[in-house]
Amino acid sequence: MTNFRTHLHATCMDHAIPADRIMSTCRRARVARARQDLMHRLRQDGWPLEAIGSQLDRDHSTVAAGIRAHENREQARAAWQG
Repeated sequence: MTNFRTHLHATCMDHAIPADRIMSTCRRARVARARQDLMHRLRQDGWPLEAIGSQLDRDHSTVAAGIRAHENREQARAAWQG
C-alpha cells in the first residue's frame, strides 16, 4: 500500500486543488470530486474504508458513497465517449 501523502499529492496535482482544500469540509463540487477521486485511489490501493475515513475525518459509509459517486462518474464519462 502506498502512503496517504503520496496519493494526496497525486490527487492535488491532477485536480489542481491544494491539499488543505481536499482535506477540508468544503462541499463545492470541484473539491468534492477531487476528494472522491482520492478515496477511490486509496481503495484501489487496498486501503480499508475505515482507514480512508480516518485519514479524511469521514465515516466509512461516507467514503463508500464517495467511491460509488466517483465510479458512477467514470462509467458515465466512458459511455459518453463511446
